[in-house]
Amino acid sequence: MSVPLAALVHRLRNAGLAFSDRRAVKMQRLIAASALLSGRTNAILSDLWVFRHVWDTLEQREVLNALVQESLREPVPHAQDHPRAIGNQPDAEELARDLADIDAKLKDPQTPVPQRSVMKDRLTLLGSRAQWVGDEKQRRFLQQQIDGLWKLFPASGGPA
Repeated sequence: MSVPLAALVHRLRNAGLAFSDRRAVKMQRLIAASALLSGRTNAILSDLWVFRHVWDTLEQREVLNALVQESLREPVPHAQDHPRAIGNQPDAEELARDLADIDAKLKDPQTPVPQRSVMKDRLTLLGSRAQWVGDEKQRRFLQQQIDGLWKLFPASGGPA
């Protein structure tokens, strides 16, 4: 297990995520706990799923998820894989519902200016999450929705 773990830590660091040796040692304990909760005494590749949850900022969450997901790829799934190792991509339908909610609130003239500002921040976050949707057709559809919503903000050409 040490080779995939070390490779993932190096990939995280190369992606610009702060990941100290001390944090890596703490992650070893979480990996061991994942193996124990799966009824195993030895960790396997799927136990690296715990790395998905070590982000410091929301912006890091999707990058971290993609790097971990790539590390978890095996030619053949292992029978004892931890259930949380299964893909954790953003849900395109949930994103579409959130975008529809923003659309409705932006078109409502009663929506106060401070709430519009919050929606702008929320749209930026949803835009970054939409980039990680696995299905290309869904991803393009969501991006079109996002681009249309940016046009509803006065004097805004897009995310800041």
